Amino acid sequence: MVQTKKIQKCAFTKSWNAPDGNTIYYHEVLFNGDEQPYVYGSKSKEPDFLQAGEELSFTIKDALKRTITRVQTQEQLQTKTTTSYDGGVGAMVGNAITNACNLVVAGKANMEEIEVIAEEICRISNSLKLKFSNK
Repeated sequence: MVQTKKIQKCAFTKSWNAPDGNTIYYHEVLFNGDEQPYVYGSKSKEPDFLQAGEELSFTIKDALKRTITRVQTQEQLQTKTTTSYDGGVGAMVGNAITNACNLVVAGKANMEEIEVIAEEICRISNSLKLKFSNK
């Protein structure tokens, strides 16, 4: 279940070097009205969206360990800056899979439907691309 709460306090606690070479930065996030903080792992140390006063949409990943995963709302996804590209097939497929995964995370689709949804997104994207390139 997706929850949205305002961050009261956030503190970096530790970092972990993953076997793939990436570093995960762990933060304790205390929300307004909560007595105990949650743990959030991020690819960056003290990101802007984890600052006091910011609202965070999340799901609880593990209730016992109090770990959470960020969920971006539709509004946040729409306000992101987009980069223009020539729209190669690889980019279109990657974009379709990402959008299908976002639907699963938002609870709008099942994990089993990702491939079908991604194919439909590719079909629609290709149709729109052809439609607008002919004008």
